[in-house]
Amino acid sequence: MRPAQARDCPLFAGMSDAEFSEALRFLRAEQVTYKKGDILWGVCSAVPYFALVLDGTVNVCCDEADGGCTLMAVVTPGRTFGESLAYLQRKAAVYPVAETDCTLLQLHPECLREDRVAPAVRKLQSNFAVMMAQRALEMNDRIQILSKTTLRAKIGALMRHYGGRPDGVPFSLPFDRAGMAFFLGTDRSALSRELGRMKKDGVIDYEKNRFSWKREIPDG
Repeated sequence: MRPAQARDCPLFAGMSDAEFSEALRFLRAEQVTYKKGDILWGVCSAVPYFALVLDGTVNVCCDEADGGCTLMAVVTPGRTFGESLAYLQRKAAVYPVAETDCTLLQLHPECLREDRVAPAVRKLQSNFAVMMAQRALEMNDRIQILSKTTLRAKIGALMRHYGGRPDGVPFSLPFDRAGMAFFLGTDRSALSRELGRMKKDGVIDYEKNRFSWKREIPDG
């Protein structure tokens, strides 16, 4: 039986349940659990697998030279992390941390590098290439968000990235306030102040991570 999170994952797109089961066998899939705060691998560690999040949230982080830390990605159910490192057999420059208790499907990429004729492997290889192209586009979106010159413009770009539109229709962001501040490269107090100003100005309304975007935000 295929979990719903795997149905949403581009790696398994277009596969029947039988093909999905065969794909898991080729990927040597293993379901594992982690507790909130667990570091899944360390910086400079070899990364033998990538992972699909089945439940919970994983933050991918990068330490800075000044001792700070940058949030590179927030990985929610149905999404993967570590693909490039595992495929290229590179040592990690980033490290994933369990933001919550989480359940992962660890996937080993050897079959993706091999010249196999098995239909399931061919489909995996094609889907993997598409998934990595999509990931490159997502990284470009992240750069576009962080390139905004004001915090308000960054918030607007972030909301648009996660499906928000200035039409008053509610939507959710996959962050608490600390995670949102981390992603935007600011501190929680500054973010809370700006969100409060935006609410007072009638630009947005919100309750926790549920937002309603009412008016366009100038692009800074």
